Amino acid sequence: MDFRTMNSFLMRFSRDENATIATIIALMLFAILGFAAAAIDMSYANSTRTELQVTASAAALAGVQQIVDDNEDGIDDTHQYRRGAVEYVYRNMAASKHGNVVQAACGTYDPASKTVSGDSECSDVKVGYWAPATRTFTPWDDPAWDPVTMALDAVRVRAHRSRDNANPLGLFLAPAVGLAEQDINVSAIAWAQGLSHEYCMIALDPSAPQSVHVEGEANITSDGCGICVNSNDPGGLWLNGQPIINVDTGEVTVNASDYHTEGAADIFPTPTLNGGACSDPYAGTNPFDTYFDDTTCAEGTSPTLYDGGAFSLGDVHVSPGLHCGGLTFKSEGHVVFEPGIHHIKNGTLLEEGNHTYFAGGVTFLIDNATVNFGGSQSNDLSAGADGSPFLFYENPDGPHPTEDHIFRGDADADYEGIIYTPDRNVEFVGETLGGDTPPDCFAVIANKFHFTGTTDIMLNSDGCGGELEISSVTVRLVD
Repeated sequence: MDFRTMNSFLMRFSRDENATIATIIALMLFAILGFAAAAIDMSYANSTRTELQVTASAAALAGVQQIVDDNEDGIDDTHQYRRGAVEYVYRNMAASKHGNVVQAACGTYDPASKTVSGDSECSDVKVGYWAPATRTFTPWDDPAWDPVTMALDAVRVRAHRSRDNANPLGLFLAPAVGLAEQDINVSAIAWAQGLSHEYCMIALDPSAPQSVHVEGEANITSDGCGICVNSNDPGGLWLNGQPIINVDTGEVTVNASDYHTEGAADIFPTPTLNGGACSDPYAGTNPFDTYFDDTTCAEGTSPTLYDGGAFSLGDVHVSPGLHCGGLTFKSEGHVVFEPGIHHIKNGTLLEEGNHTYFAGGVTFLIDNATVNFGGSQSNDLSAGADGSPFLFYENPDGPHPTEDHIFRGDADADYEGIIYTPDRNVEFVGETLGGDTPPDCFAVIANKFHFTGTTDIMLNSDGCGGELEISSVTVRLVD
């Protein structure tokens, strides 16, 4: 076709109204199809994204509920956090319809048996640590993971409808304009704020300044359990002089916006501020209520006095039972408390001389009474009466004198067991407390604490039972 012929054809076509209309309609149909594809497929994609986000959020919340730490390395061998997450992923978005919303390595969910199997380490479901100050998540296997300063308290779930997961979202009309499928990737992080931690020193006063006051050259060490200061006062934890607090594989938690140090005071790790209230792990229980129901001991009864005589010549053995009016030791001597329950009522367990004390398998019940080891003595006391972990247990329902309990030792003082006096203050004074190596169990729970002098206290909760694990958890989505 030559130039003249082509030009003649175009001229005739341009004068043909039907051809012009057809062209316009064709162009309009293409545009309409494009808009329809955008509207319908975009709505479908947004709906799927919302469904996927809800699924990831539900899975993260389900996973964080399963976090456990049974073998001290921060990861439970059964990986229940991942199984909980995978179950909720496929309960919300069935694999038969959506394919592998998370990587196949994360696990396979059987809707019939409602179980997850074949789960292994995967990047779509991770347990780790959430730092609220920086809003960052650190997986447990990240090179930045620090088991001393980080705790397993969060789960991240990534969910996909994508080519990489072999389940991209197929579109309806968009293929007509060259877009057959779309990738959608979402993630969610759930955080268990205040996740269960094991504390072996708990100061319960909710608002007092210097609720835990450590001064002089006092040295507090702990292995595997933490310290919790319930006071919301910025000076609730107060260190001055040259004291040292060293908590290994545990937390120092302060329910306040700050704490106070001065002089050469040192504390490790850095306390967790605004860590939430720490509760009394034994609140609402009283394993010795039958003892405290005793009505045979009248107030004002004189204490049993050990002073001079045979007491100065050798051992004195004190049998378990009710010690009405308390016990007072003066002069010098060696005291052996026989195994069992020693019920100190309406008086004082008072030491004013220079003695050595031995007690194996005992529990001292403090009932409207005060402990005052005020002299110069060497103590070797361990709990175990009827299998109880308590060394000193104060009646939580009885009257409470206002005096502080005083544990003083100018020589070696070894205590093993739990000192529980939730409504009274405790003062530790002296050179050493806790011995050269940590006991299987030494924990203290009181209203307030004061450490002074050169007290050396070693805390450990391994043999104390599980009640020292405190939980006031708020589980929520953070990202």
